[in-house]
Amino acid sequence: MEVHGHTVRGVDVGPETRCRHYDSELDVIAIRFPCCETFYPCYECHLAAADHEPERWGDESGGGARASVEGSGSADRTGAEDEGSADRTGAEDTGSAMRTGAEDEGSEERTATGDDADAVLCGICGTVLTVAEYVDCDDRCPDCGAEFNPGCRRHYDRYFASELFETSA
Repeated sequence: MEVHGHTVRGVDVGPETRCRHYDSELDVIAIRFPCCETFYPCYECHLAAADHEPERWGDESGGGARASVEGSGSADRTGAEDEGSADRTGAEDTGSAMRTGAEDEGSEERTATGDDADAVLCGICGTVLTVAEYVDCDDRCPDCGAEFNPGCRRHYDRYFASELFETSA
């Protein structure tokens, strides 16, 4: 699904980034996972649609500043998608170093791995927030004012290393 010029993958992804797992009025963000540089509405969507283990922003693993999230098994991550859904494409997320939907094909400039990483897409306006901006935004998009689901704070540990959110939450 294309959302403001960004590819968002997952299960039953809608135009404002809601998915099968999280579909309330406030579920309007997607998180770019550092392992694949791809936006997903939630951790469960990554488990269902990706062919690899999810990694968190701020963790160290191998040559990068990322690591797999432990204990996140899924019975079938490659076949859990609904067949025929237009929401899951084979196209790669082209990424962007800009805060809005402008594409920057394969940019190598986005090398941030911690709180300065462009990691969270607002599904309402297309702004891409850094981890720090998202964690400190008081559950509202700083650009358009859209409300984000405050319950997402309970799951920060799936997306961000603890040092990126513990002092802000």
